[in-house]
Order: sequence, then C-alpha cells, then structure tokens
Amino acid sequence: MDTLRYKIQNTKELLLSRLSFSNAENDIFQRFVYLRVPLEVMKGKASKNQTRNYFFFVLAIFFVISVYAQIVFPEPYSIFRNTISDQGGIMLNPIGHKLWNFGIVLLGILSIPHFLYLYHILKSLSIIYSTLSTALGILCSLSMSFVGIFPQDFEVPHGIFASICFLGSFIKANSDLILYIIEKRKQKGEEYTLKVPKYILIGAFYVLFNVSFLMMMGTYFIDMKLVPFWEWAYFLSILVWILGTYIIK
Repeated sequence: MDTLRYKIQNTKELLLSRLSFSNAENDIFQRFVYLRVPLEVMKGKASKNQTRNYFFFVLAIFFVISVYAQIVFPEPYSIFRNTISDQGGIMLNPIGHKLWNFGIVLLGILSIPHFLYLYHILKSLSIIYSTLSTALGILCSLSMSFVGIFPQDFEVPHGIFASICFLGSFIKANSDLILYIIEKRKQKGEEYTLKVPKYILIGAFYVLFNVSFLMMMGTYFIDMKLVPFWEWAYFLSILVWILGTYIIK
C-alpha cells in the first residue's frame, strides 16, 4: 500500500512539474507574440497602420528631445536664426547637445524600417528600382545618424553627411513620385477622376517640398541669414513626406 501511495505521489509530482513547465513555455511563447509586431516593423513587413504608429512614436521622442535642446539653448532658439544642427553644437549648446545628437542618431537608425516598408510596396512595381531606392533611403538614414556622430563643430564630415541626407531625400522623394504617377496612370479613367483631389494635394506638397529644397540650396549662395528657415522648412517637408506614405495609398 505504501509503495502504491509512493508511486501515486511521484506520478502526481511529475504531472505537476510537466504542467508548470508547459505554463513556462506558454509564457515564453506569449512574450514572443508581443515581440512579433516590433520585429515585423523592423523588417518592414508590418501593416501600414503598425508602421505608421511606430514612426509617429519615433517622431514624438525626437520632438521631445528637440524641444529640450531648444529650451536649454544658451540664447533664445529661433528657426529664423538657428539651423537644425545648432541644437547639437558642442560649443553652441553645451547642455543640450549630447541628448540632441543622440536623438538624431536614433532618428536616423529608426527611420530605416520606413524604407524597408517602402521596398515591400515598390518591389511589385519594379524590383530594380525598389532595390536602388531602398538603398538610397537607407543611405539617407545612416547619413542622418552620422550628423549626430559628427556635430557641426566637425564642419567637414558634418557637412558631407548632412548634404547626403538632404540631397538623397530630394532624389528619392521625386523618383518615388514619378513611379507613383506612372503606376496610377495605368488605372482606369473613372477611378483616376474620383481621386483627383488627392492628386492635387500630393502635387501641392511636392511643389512645396521642391521649393523648400531649392530655396535652402539657393540661400547658401545668396544670403546665409536665410538658410536656417529654409533648412527647417525642408527638414519638416522630409518628415511630412515620410508620414504622408501612411496617409496616401
């Protein structure tokens, strides 16, 4: 009888241990489920809404960092007087430069999933173009990060990476627009007509986008005092261009 009880007790303990192990496995599985969406976003394979929410979150973090950098700026910060990079200047912003430079590095790296997301959309139209376009987008993102690694105090590398980021974004945005127009023109006339207001909005944005870029470049040769405003205008246009991806279908 004692032997039987001993066997029953052992069997019960074994079953309980198996059950607890299964629960542990289930907990691990659940944790991986929670990680599934972030991993899909990082690979550019998440849904449009998930990627949009991710990028809004990234921009919100960078916005807070920029506000802080401007608040602790030694003199009143103004987009009409101070360039974007002034926020990360070691000499110009001794208190806030570290956090802002970290923020711009982070923004550049965390922008890469956006271009991977575009790759999965554009590859159905042209695999060659989507590959080259994605490579250019990632180059722009990495250049943005290097702007923070080499603040404006390091004039040459800072200027090179900032130029790559700005010029690369200009080329990619306009080439994407051309491909978008070509694709939409293949649609039936009725469907095209129904969406005319949307196309007008897109056209208006791209006019402002290109004007801000050209004005920014022109002011470098005309009047350096005008550079900060147009630099800010173009930088904000880049962010609107990225966010517009998740609004325009």
